[in-house]
Amino acid sequence: MTHTLFVRIRLMVLLGAIVMSFAVVCAPAASSAADLGTFTLHKTEGEGDTPGTPIEGIQFQLQQLQGISVTDQASLNELSTRDPRVLADGGEYLLAAPIAMTTDAQGIATASGLADGVYLVKELPSRSGDVAYSVIEPFLIAIGYEGKRDIVVWAKNQAVTITLAVSKSPVVEGDVFSVTAQGTVPAPDRDGKLHRYVVVVETDPLFLDPMVGRVWISSALGDVELQEGRDYTATWNSEFRQMMVTLTPHGLSTLAPIRLHAPDTHVNVRLDGRTGTPSCHAGTPGNSSSGDSATLICERLTFMSALFVDGWAVPTTQDKLLSQGILSNPQFVDVIVPNATDEVVDPSIRPGSEPTQLPDILVASGGLFAGGALLTAATLCVLLFFMFTRRRSDEDEEQELVHGMSGSERK
Repeated sequence: MTHTLFVRIRLMVLLGAIVMSFAVVCAPAASSAADLGTFTLHKTEGEGDTPGTPIEGIQFQLQQLQGISVTDQASLNELSTRDPRVLADGGEYLLAAPIAMTTDAQGIATASGLADGVYLVKELPSRSGDVAYSVIEPFLIAIGYEGKRDIVVWAKNQAVTITLAVSKSPVVEGDVFSVTAQGTVPAPDRDGKLHRYVVVVETDPLFLDPMVGRVWISSALGDVELQEGRDYTATWNSEFRQMMVTLTPHGLSTLAPIRLHAPDTHVNVRLDGRTGTPSCHAGTPGNSSSGDSATLICERLTFMSALFVDGWAVPTTQDKLLSQGILSNPQFVDVIVPNATDEVVDPSIRPGSEPTQLPDILVASGGLFAGGALLTAATLCVLLFFMFTRRRSDEDEEQELVHGMSGSERK
């Protein structure tokens, strides 16, 4: 019995050794330090591509996207453009646990020990209250693509801008068209709040009966309609022809969480109106449109807009609105008059220096004079011909007479 027990113990020890050997052989090899990547980010003041003073203490978040096969940077940029939700919350891809990064006195934040893969980089809110501050645009990086495991990025801050677009140009008298202002949205502060969002649109005097047709938030997460009174107020100033749309606290509280999760968030304000009576009319000569002298460009309407966000105080006087805000480029709308005359005014001719027109009777006389001159020339040609013919005939007769006399002398 003792021998049997001893044999069983030996078999158990041998079996355990075999299992341990198998586990060691089959276990995946741990990644060496050389196989891990490093990401370095530079954060400075300013907007767009122009770097400024380094900023210390700014926090960033790095998260690896799971299940993504694209690894080269060009394809990642294309992916984020095609599906902006990837930059908002990873889109269809799951996100791993976040890795924290904080800038030092030189504005540099570093994360090391990164496995190969694709990572989403975001800046966390750092400002507090109603102050202006530019955050970076979220972006994707690839660690390990083509052996590149040390990535360095100078972060591009997201600029706050506003643009204008018109629904129709050219237009004719009475046409209804719209002007839409679209502004980007700054990131909320560390409390998740936005403190101001005001859009001002200055219209042309020939844009009649302007009214706010629609105000909405657009982002990769979808569109959200805003209601007048609850989410915004609209104020019209007839002296300066300016429409001011101001988000209410309720509208700001609706906008902030959307912007927090979707960096491509925009606020859109659409004004509707109609074309007034232009200064010219059908039959009035003028510069033609697209080379068609039957279509006259009569007026050119001009529109401008301004944006005021956190850190941008709204001026107390209306005439300062388009000089102290974030401005758009001007937008133009041509007003045309169909069926204009074929005559086109030469813009190089100044009033009062037009070419002198001869009276019709002088023009007619000139025509008659030209016709008479032609007839006289033809008559002279005929006379010269007859004179030449006559002279040849006389010469022939004289030669015959001379020959006759010579013959008589010989006889």
